[in-house]
Amino acid sequence: MATLTKNMTKEEIFQLKNRLSPFILKESTPQYTYYQIKTKECSITAYTSGKVVFQGADLSWLEPKPTHSEAQDQAGSDEVGTGDYFGPVVVASCIVTNKARKKLAHLGIQDSKQVDDVKIRKLAPIIKEVCPHSILIVPNSKY
Repeated sequence: MATLTKNMTKEEIFQLKNRLSPFILKESTPQYTYYQIKTKECSITAYTSGKVVFQGADLSWLEPKPTHSEAQDQAGSDEVGTGDYFGPVVVASCIVTNKARKKLAHLGIQDSKQVDDVKIRKLAPIIKEVCPHSILIVPNSKY
C-alpha cells in the first residue's frame, strides 16, 4: 500500500472533502483529525496539524503532472561521421536543466534539424555556456 503525505491549509482540507463527497464510502473523525474518509481508491486522513495522509494501492493520480517549465532535467547525445570512411566519429552530449531550458527557449533554440548551419554556428557557443556538455572525437585509428 502506498502512502503520500501533503501539507494543506484548513480551507484546502475542506475543499478536498467537498470535492470527494460523492465518492465517500465511509467517514469517521478520529482524535486530532478533521476527518478520515474512505473511497474506492484510497483512505484519506486530514489531521488538525494540516497534514493530509493518502493511503491506497495506486496514488499516482495525486501527483501533479509536470508542466513544461517543471519538466525534469534531460540529457541527450548525437554522433556524426559514422558513415564516413575518411573522417573521425564525433559524439556530443549535453544536459539541459530547467533553468537552461528557459534560456534556450527564449533564444529560439530548437531541434538542430530545423536550424540552418549558419544559425547553429552562432548558437553553439551559447549552448556550451548554458549547458554542461562533453564532446568526444574518435579518430579512424581508434575505431
